[in-house]
Amino acid sequence: MTDFHNILAVMQENAEAPRLLNKLHRLAGTQECDISVIRVVYEGLADLQSKRVEVSQDLKELVLTTCQKELRDAIETAGITVDGLTSAAMWNPKVWEGTIHTAANIGADLIVKTAESEPGLATPLRTPDDWNLLRHAEIPVLLTQPRAWLTTPTVVAAIDVYDPAHEDLNARILAAAQHVCHQLDGELHLVSIFPVLSKWLDEVTTVQSYVQLRKEVEEEIFVELDNFAKAEGVEQYRPHAVEGDPVDAMRNLTGLLHADLVVLGTKARMGIAGALLGNTAEMLLHALSCDVMTVP
Repeated sequence: MTDFHNILAVMQENAEAPRLLNKLHRLAGTQECDISVIRVVYEGLADLQSKRVEVSQDLKELVLTTCQKELRDAIETAGITVDGLTSAAMWNPKVWEGTIHTAANIGADLIVKTAESEPGLATPLRTPDDWNLLRHAEIPVLLTQPRAWLTTPTVVAAIDVYDPAHEDLNARILAAAQHVCHQLDGELHLVSIFPVLSKWLDEVTTVQSYVQLRKEVEEEIFVELDNFAKAEGVEQYRPHAVEGDPVDAMRNLTGLLHADLVVLGTKARMGIAGALLGNTAEMLLHALSCDVMTVP
C-alpha cells in the first residue's frame, strides 16, 4: 500500500480553501504527514506589471509577501485544522511548472489541485495548466471537484488485466487506491473493461452463445482481478467486468456507483518522458465528473 507522507496542494483562489483543506484533512488522517499548500504567482500589485516586478527583487518580495498573507488568511478563515500544514507563495510564470519544481524540491509524493469548474458543465474544465501538470508529474496527481467526499466514499480503480505490460502500473494504481480508501474509510471497487464482443462474432452466432461468451469473459476477469488483488495484499474490494468502450463504460459505471474518486494510470508515455498522456486516460479525464487521481 502506497502511503502519502508528503502532500503538495495548489490553491490559486481563496474560495477553494474550505473544500481543499477538508480533503487534505481526510487524506492525512491520523498518520504523520507533511502538507504544503502553495500559490503560484506571476502578477504585480495594482498597476505594477509582471515584467516590471520580474526585474526588481524588492517588488517581487512585496508581491510574494502580500500573496503569502492572503493565502495564510484564507487557510485560517476556512476554520479547518490540518496538522503539519505549511503555506507559501512562489513566483513562476506557469502554475504547473512552479508546482512540479516545488514537488521535486520538497520530495512530495502526491500533488493535490482543485480543478476548474464552470456552471452548467457536467464535467470539469481542464485548463492547460492541468494538462501540463498531468503530463509532466512523476508522482500521483489528484484533481478535486467542488463537492465534498461522503462519509464512506466510493473509490474506483481502473485495472487492465489483459496487457502484461501494465502489470507494474496496475500495482501502482491499486496501491494508491488502497491507501486512499484506508485514509478515507472508503469502499474500494476494481474495474476492468473489455471490448464489445459482438464485433468479434460472426453472423451465425446465436444470442445464447453470445451471452455465454460474455459470461465466460466476465468470470475470467473476476479470477484475474482476484489473483491480482490477493498478490497485492488487498482483500476488501468489489470487482466489476464491464463490456464496452473504455470511456463510455467508465462514465456509466462511475455514475451508477456514484463514485467519489477514480484512480487511473497515465499509461504508455511515448517519446520524451511526460510528453504524452495515454489516449484513454486523456479521454477519461474529459468525461469523468468526480475527483480523479492519475498515477504515472
